[in-house]
Amino acid sequence: MCRTLVLKDGRAPFEVSDFHIGADINIFGRVFKIVDADTSTRRFFDDRGLELADPLPYPVAGKGKPAARSLGPRHDKGQFFNRDRKVLQFFCTWQDDRTYGECRDYILHYYLLNDTVEIREVFAQGRTNFPVMLRRQKLPKNSFIVPSGISGAIDHPDEQRPQFDFYTYQDFHVGKTIDVYGRPMLLKSCDASTWEWYLKHGIDQGKLRLAETDANANGNAVHIPTYNGFGSEDDLFAMCLSLEPAMTDHKIEEYNRFMRGDKKVLRYLARLQHGAGADARREFVINYFLADDVISVYEPPIRNSGVVGGLFLMRGRYKKHIPAKGLLGNIDLPVGGGKGGRGGCLSRWLVPTDFFPGAVITFEHGQTGQVLSTFKVVGYDEYTRKIVEGDRALFPQPQVSRRSILPRCPYPCLLR
Repeated sequence: MCRTLVLKDGRAPFEVSDFHIGADINIFGRVFKIVDADTSTRRFFDDRGLELADPLPYPVAGKGKPAARSLGPRHDKGQFFNRDRKVLQFFCTWQDDRTYGECRDYILHYYLLNDTVEIREVFAQGRTNFPVMLRRQKLPKNSFIVPSGISGAIDHPDEQRPQFDFYTYQDFHVGKTIDVYGRPMLLKSCDASTWEWYLKHGIDQGKLRLAETDANANGNAVHIPTYNGFGSEDDLFAMCLSLEPAMTDHKIEEYNRFMRGDKKVLRYLARLQHGAGADARREFVINYFLADDVISVYEPPIRNSGVVGGLFLMRGRYKKHIPAKGLLGNIDLPVGGGKGGRGGCLSRWLVPTDFFPGAVITFEHGQTGQVLSTFKVVGYDEYTRKIVEGDRALFPQPQVSRRSILPRCPYPCLLR
C-alpha cells in the first residue's frame, strides 16, 4: 500500500494514540495486530510521555490454517531443479472465420516449471501489433471464462474455474488443435530443443504437412495492378509486397553504380530504321547517362533541308519494345506494362549493352507504353569506346569495332 490517508472505521483518521502494543488495526478490511516497535518509534513515544508495552510473541497458526508468513504454495524441489528455465516452444496458427478474416500466426511457450502457458502473436505488416495474446497463466481446457485481475496468474488459480482441467505438456502434439478460450489454435511445428525434449520422454512430435490451399478462394492472393505512370515499376512491385520496403542488395548495387557512372555519358550516332526520302538523311545523337540509365535523343539541324532539329526525345527512361509476334507465335499473351495495358508484354528497360553498331532499337515510352521510333546505331565517339573497352563489369563482351568509331564526333556539343 502506498502512502495514503486511512480512516478509522471509515469515520476519522488514525491518531498516534491508536497505535500501541497489542492493538488491532483495521486497514481496508484487513486487521493487523501490533506486536512490537523499533527503537526510533519507542523513543518517539517516550518523548511525548507515552509508554509502549513489552513486545508480544508472533501469533501461531492454528491447525489446518496457513502460517502467518506463508508465501503461497511451493513447488516440488525435484520439479524445480529438473524443469527450471525449461520452456517448450510451439508455432501455431488461428484461422479467423469472420468476414474478411485471415490466418494469424502465434508462438506458444509452455513453462515446465509450473505448467503455465504464454501465447505471443507474430508481428505482421499492415496490422496493429499486439505482442501478447495470452499472458503467462495456466490454460484451462474448453473454458470460456477468462481470468480477471491477477487471480489467474502463475501460482493463484481462479476461483471461478476450479472444475476445469488444465493443459499439460502431454496435451501438446504437432497437428493437434488446442482451445484457447474459444479460439481453436493448430500446432504446426515446434523448435529443435522442444522436439528433442519430447523425444527423451518417449513422445515423437513428428512433422505436419499442410495442404496447399487456393489463395484466390480466400482473397489473400497478391494482385499487382497495372502500372499507372506514377513513380517507377520497381516502386510499384515493392509496395505491393510490403508497406515498408527494405533496402535490398539490388538498391545498394544501384547506388554504387550511380556513384561509378556519375557524369559519364555514352554517345551514339543513329538513323531512322524505316526512313524514306528526306527522313533517310536525318541523323540523331543518342545520349545514354550511366548514372541513372536515362536517355535523351537530339537531332542536329540540317541546313536547307527543312529539318529544324533540336531535342527529339526528352531525357528519361525508355523501354526496348520487343513484339511477341514472331517470337512465340500467334498466341494470347498478357497485356503490356504500360498505362491501359499498352506496350509489349516482353518489353524491358534499355540497358547500355543494347547499344552497339548495327543494333536496331525500338523505343517504347516507359509510362504510357506508346511505341515511339526505331533507330539503327551506326557509330559512336572515342570517349564511348574507352568506356566500353575499359569497364568489363558493365560490358563483359566487346561490342565495338574500330571501323565504326567516328574519327571525330560530328556534333561535339550536342550533350543534352
